[in-house]
Amino acid sequence: MENISLSRRKFLKDSSLGLAAVAISGGWTQNILAAEISGVGIVTDPGDSVAASAPSQWAISQLKQALEAKGVKVSLVNSVAAAAPTDLVIVAESQLHSIAGLPNAPEACALAEGQMNNRPVLLASANDARGMVYALMELTDRVLYTADIASALSVPAATIEQPHNQLRSIARNFVSEIEDKPWFVDKQYWQEYLTLLVTSRINCLSLNFGMGDNYGSPTKKINDAYLAFTYPFLISLKGVSVSDLSAGEQKTNLEMLKYISDECAKRALQFHLGLWTHSYEYVSTKFKVQGLSGGSGGVAHAEYCRDALRAVLEACPNITGMTFRVHRESGVPNGKYAFWKTLFSAVTPFVNAGRPLIIDMHAKECVQQQIDAATAAKATTIVSPKRWGEHQGLPYHQASIRPKEQSTDTDTTALNGQASRYGFANFMKEDRNFGIMHRIWPGTQRLLLWGDPLYAAGYGKTSSYCGSLGIEWCEPLSFKGRIGSGTTGGRCGYSDKSLNPKYDFQKFAYGYRLWGRLLYNPYANPEVWRRYLNTVFGAAAADVEAGLGNASRILLLTTTFHGASANCSYYWTEIYTNFNIVDGEPLHRDSDNPLRAASSFDPQLIMGIDDYVEALLSGKELITGQYNPIDFAAWVEDMANLAAEHIKKARSLMPPANPTEFRRFEIDVTILSGLGLFFAGKFRSAVLWSIYRKTGDANAKQQAVQYYEGARQAWLDLSAVGGVYVDDIGFGDLPMLKGHWKNRTGEITSDLNAMKAANHSAKTAITTHPGPAPQAIAAARGKPVRPVAGATHTPPKIFSAGKNLEISVNADGSTTAVTLFYRRVNQADKWQSVNMNKSGNNFTSSIPANYTQTNYPLQYYFAIIKDKTGTLYPGLDSTLDNQPYFTVSTLPGNTSI
Repeated sequence: MENISLSRRKFLKDSSLGLAAVAISGGWTQNILAAEISGVGIVTDPGDSVAASAPSQWAISQLKQALEAKGVKVSLVNSVAAAAPTDLVIVAESQLHSIAGLPNAPEACALAEGQMNNRPVLLASANDARGMVYALMELTDRVLYTADIASALSVPAATIEQPHNQLRSIARNFVSEIEDKPWFVDKQYWQEYLTLLVTSRINCLSLNFGMGDNYGSPTKKINDAYLAFTYPFLISLKGVSVSDLSAGEQKTNLEMLKYISDECAKRALQFHLGLWTHSYEYVSTKFKVQGLSGGSGGVAHAEYCRDALRAVLEACPNITGMTFRVHRESGVPNGKYAFWKTLFSAVTPFVNAGRPLIIDMHAKECVQQQIDAATAAKATTIVSPKRWGEHQGLPYHQASIRPKEQSTDTDTTALNGQASRYGFANFMKEDRNFGIMHRIWPGTQRLLLWGDPLYAAGYGKTSSYCGSLGIEWCEPLSFKGRIGSGTTGGRCGYSDKSLNPKYDFQKFAYGYRLWGRLLYNPYANPEVWRRYLNTVFGAAAADVEAGLGNASRILLLTTTFHGASANCSYYWTEIYTNFNIVDGEPLHRDSDNPLRAASSFDPQLIMGIDDYVEALLSGKELITGQYNPIDFAAWVEDMANLAAEHIKKARSLMPPANPTEFRRFEIDVTILSGLGLFFAGKFRSAVLWSIYRKTGDANAKQQAVQYYEGARQAWLDLSAVGGVYVDDIGFGDLPMLKGHWKNRTGEITSDLNAMKAANHSAKTAITTHPGPAPQAIAAARGKPVRPVAGATHTPPKIFSAGKNLEISVNADGSTTAVTLFYRRVNQADKWQSVNMNKSGNNFTSSIPANYTQTNYPLQYYFAIIKDKTGTLYPGLDSTLDNQPYFTVSTLPGNTSI
């Protein structure tokens, strides 16, 4: 959805303020600049329920404060006539009296200059309170981050926006008593944090308790149980209590939960309470649950949880939804469907009384019985799959998940087989009676800055895929201090305390801005983030944007290709535990060792290292068109080098006394750039090492060693820059989740030394292609140039279930063959393929009727062969931010709620 320009259109109806119809016209900006202007009058009609709502009035107060901070006198009046003759007039009014073209959609908003009662006005309009908040906070943001009021309040071309994604949620996770209790009880922290979220057009906050650990066993030792089994930390009920918790602290916890949810409502933010743990049985030295018996998932447990949830909902009337982990890691054994049915029934009385409530179930091993229990309770039901395992990859939805990521659940009583570990699995049915929201787990970037308009917009475009509602992003610093690894001194982890912001989230303010605004509108005017950069970084703003943008893509690309482990407890790309190239330890639990054998997180589209080398050495054409390890190495190198170039230029444009914001930017982008050079060098080294193992070519070994040495040097350099961080940065209790870059150097050195020492010069069982391999070595060192597809295709608007779906693609004269790959949008299904029939430059085939007899959408792409080399269509575009396949549905619009 693009911004709609209405620079000379008419307003539709007579204003409720008793004025003549208004028209877009000039004069507003000129009046701003006129010397006789005395102030600003903000007009709302008390009879306009949207403009007069509490969230709209809160937003007006924010605009008023921002203007007054710039020395502008502001008056609040109920009509244009009541504004002082020399005041500029801003009118907030709802869609009933709005400008032409404002769609009748939730959260839509508009800003336009016009005329009312023969005087210029600036109109902020919306259909509902949240949309009005967005319109007014856009003006507030302009005032705060624009040098002069004239520019801030000038809207020469009217803009209308509506959300591309219905849900744009941020997950904030309480996992550490030491690190998280301070922000939980700090009201000023919440005031500023929630204002940042709503200004960024995030529309939901999920505050999660018990998400940071696995409670699958009653004998599990829990190192930090504070607020994990949440209810008794908030309320006293049925004699259930928590050791080491005073009545006063319990009361404070509930008061803060109510305060936070109330403050969300004030800003028109949805507030979801995340209850990820329902186990009261665990081993802990502190905060033991007392007064419950009968086993987790039993009747007494279920009834207590139902009544406790009901009590919390009564105490906090602005809770709008709950998130539940419903598989065994919640502490409730799989198959205990009666527990969930009892628990979910807590919401029914509230829904019957007119209070809509959402039940959001984490998709891992969520089954139809649990979905049915939520819908039976009359809740709006959502299932939320993990996107890219427990990490963050490229903006597209994986074309495949690895077999090891698919469910291992053997519960034969589960309906419809909807158990899944990662990905959207088989939840995408078009006749589903639940919504889907995709969750980005906090496994890839946790500590370092992230801010990329390109990939944020890419996620914005793809997150409504097949009728999905949107996305929830586990925010930066999620899981910091998890499982007893918390420390004092600031959550940002700086040893140089001068780098600490007042509040931890302030370090990442730019990232929140990009994420929310571009999930709301992937085509938003860059002004919405550049005004912030210009204010903070001045002449260096453009280079800061480009430097951080390129740096932010590095780890997403790395994670996509290098699937060391889907489990974020074992794989942390930022502070990487080395995954060997040479045979040997360490094993990464759910991925093949060494690096040559490890798969990407999307094996359908991405070729592994040994497979790629085999294709190079065998002389077989790379006819699948899959992306290969050197593609990723070259992309990551380019981004790392561009990031470094822009850092250098930005530094030259900043004043000698660099502000703290720039120092934080420079440090983190330098580290990310170094990580890019490290991973790119390591990927190339692994390819060359595979060539050496298969051929015995000594030059391949020499080149592998050189690239690995370069990667190691990049690691040493970034480790030195990382000295501003503490020596033990804790995101968990395992060795892979704590420490520092410098602690990992020994592992890299050990693998490099093993590479130098290994000798495969004699022919052995692994020498499958003995002899020189100059062409393969050149490919491993080079920069691939993929053939241009040269194809055009118009996807069918819909398909008819049970009938052949005819597919055709037109390709240029250099195309010798085309293969159609297709699959239901069900990650449990295997991809099918068929060679297309050639007639001139047109290639045709069909997806057979027995395959289209389905209630799933279909997805497909083409492998196009040109002169012994394949490429994909549509494939990834030059910026790598698109969905690389087509999708077709049986419906003009996919299922949604």
